[in-house]
Amino acid sequence: MEYSSFIRRNVDKLDWYRISKNSRATMRIILENPDLPWDVEGLSSNPNMTLDYIRSRPNLRWDV
Repeated sequence: MEYSSFIRRNVDKLDWYRISKNSRATMRIILENPDLPWDVEGLSSNPNMTLDYIRSRPNLRWDV
């Protein structure tokens, strides 16, 4: 089962901080699913996060 499919099927049941920081949440999954409630603090801890992604989204509160 692909991780993004799991996320889509369980969107209302998930801890979005943990999902967002999980290394299985790749940049591809994050970029292809901008409508999901990604947690900015979790994303900041995700080892796949890139500086380009952060810079391209200055409207998000990266300082949490």
